[in-house]
Amino acid sequence: MSTPETLPGDLREVAAVFESCVLWAVKAILETDAKVKTPFEVVQAAPAGASLYCILPTGSARYHAQLVVGAEEDDIAGMFPSELDAKVRKDAIGEMANVISGLFVADDLFISKFGYLRPSTPFFSEGAFTARRDWGLSGRLEANGRELSMHFSIRELGTAP
Repeated sequence: MSTPETLPGDLREVAAVFESCVLWAVKAILETDAKVKTPFEVVQAAPAGASLYCILPTGSARYHAQLVVGAEEDDIAGMFPSELDAKVRKDAIGEMANVISGLFVADDLFISKFGYLRPSTPFFSEGAFTARRDWGLSGRLEANGRELSMHFSIRELGTAP
């Protein structure tokens, strides 16, 4: 299992798995091709940027983690060009977060590093996301000509940020 000292290295080892899960889920939900625009890398805090964030916490007795999908609100309609209902488009972003998180935390390599994490319900933050200084994986991708930012952070409970 990871420790605060090994988190960056363990995250580096699962970065390719995270990228694969992100690409698969985005392609499946948006029904289009997606490409990595900024490679997924280990960071010590989520970068700022988007005006809308979908946040999906996961955790165990040992770890707290969260998946964050960021997008510009004006771009969401272009991601789902055939969907007219703004609420349905927003719900689809939440479902994207569910799928990405579910695929990632169920991966055998992830489980070998961090154990089993239980998901919570995704929620949205409109321009008010502030991240703790937790180790994580961040990257950006493009789909339907629009950008999405992806971040997965994790910390061991009982450790200082």
